[in-house]
Amino acid sequence: MSIDILNFKVAGYRYAQQYRSPSDIVQVGESLILKCNQKNIYDDHSVEIYNCRMERLGYVPKFYSQKVFKMVMNSKEYHACVASYRDLDYPLINVSLKISSESTSSDGDSLVNNLLTGS
Repeated sequence: MSIDILNFKVAGYRYAQQYRSPSDIVQVGESLILKCNQKNIYDDHSVEIYNCRMERLGYVPKFYSQKVFKMVMNSKEYHACVASYRDLDYPLINVSLKISSESTSSDGDSLVNNLLTGS
């Protein structure tokens, strides 16, 4: 099993959350949920990012969206989490995304644990 790791800033955070500080809605290490949005008129491969309370944080940046979109649509196992955030005048959230080369199995929890531990 190979693992790709992508690190990126959440795109569109300021628009999705208006003036809420990242520290009000996420914690470092918090797992994130990715959802494909095929109806986005700006990006055919749009992938939305949600926190565990299903509050939309923004999007995977367009530079990575096609790869991540295909990964989610092909049921590849992944783990996305908050790597860091900044609460200043220009708030941002950094994401770390680990993608397995294998498809989701019935034992998805063990695959996620393998991704997190690197085994």
